[in-house]
Amino acid sequence: MNRERQRVAYLITFVCYGSWLHGRAGSVDHEHSAVGAPTLPESPRRLAWERSVMTQAPYVLDEPRSEATLKAVKDACSRRGWMLLAAHVRASHVHSVVDADRTGAVMSAFKAYASRVLNESKCDESGRRRWARHKYSISVDRHGNFCGGSLCNQLPG
Repeated sequence: MNRERQRVAYLITFVCYGSWLHGRAGSVDHEHSAVGAPTLPESPRRLAWERSVMTQAPYVLDEPRSEATLKAVKDACSRRGWMLLAAHVRASHVHSVVDADRTGAVMSAFKAYASRVLNESKCDESGRRRWARHKYSISVDRHGNFCGGSLCNQLPG
């Protein structure tokens, strides 16, 4: 592998339960998740089905929950020896850029640490679903290029 293209960090996004449902225009699934791939067309039928199988209301990160989640992400990085380069907690999802060994371990740790902090704060009832099953991660090389497999696209701007 060309050293200029080696991964140095991951852009990781994890999503709140019920916030990004398939069927909305612009959503992605396994067949439409590669960098630059077309997104899904709007499908009211699929969106209605996705909503019908939800067992709880969508989860929203309000200010106290956002602050707790950001604290948990920082703590996970500190305890695991990962370098958190950037993080942004939104009402429906969390973005982070992390220098770490494996994306799967990072994603699992972020969700677990955030859930633990939120449980301790008693923000939610017991058994509350907070995170969607899906995750999004992409490698970023040392030049700021997104890299997925053999595909690399220069970041805009």
